[in-house]
Amino acid sequence: MQTAKKRWTIRLAAGMAAAALAAGVMAHEPAGDEQPAECPPLPPLHGAGWLAAPGLPQAALRGIKLTEAQEDKLFELSQAQAPARRALAKQAARSHEDLRRAAETEPFDEARVRALAEVHAQAMARLFLMQAELDAKARALLTSEQRRQYAAARPAPCPPQAR
Repeated sequence: MQTAKKRWTIRLAAGMAAAALAAGVMAHEPAGDEQPAECPPLPPLHGAGWLAAPGLPQAALRGIKLTEAQEDKLFELSQAQAPARRALAKQAARSHEDLRRAAETEPFDEARVRALAEVHAQAMARLFLMQAELDAKARALLTSEQRRQYAAARPAPCPPQAR
């Protein structure tokens, strides 16, 4: 009888400790509505989808009255980049996975990992360059008044987010 009571007491104490721990964790987690609307959650770091998404500066263009011709040109610019962006995104995702696997192999082959890291870095750099080019072409379509609105509407940089 004594051992059953002792086990019950231990289980009760463990359950209370787990509940207290969970409450503490929940109290320290930021609520979903604490982050500004301009700061979307980070995309997952796997797959090519997050890399291939067209990247027009939509948040900054929101609220700017564009002509139909400007909207058509922005769409055309984005669609023109889509196939190359998708191919680069797939290459970056593959190289990231290859790099991860190579880093975990035994024995560690520094030359191979370095080469894979270079391939991945080059793919990512080309993707970011494509984004910068698209942003520049989008800004070039704007009138001077629209550029002022664009500059005023640009969201402040988002704070770093922990993974």
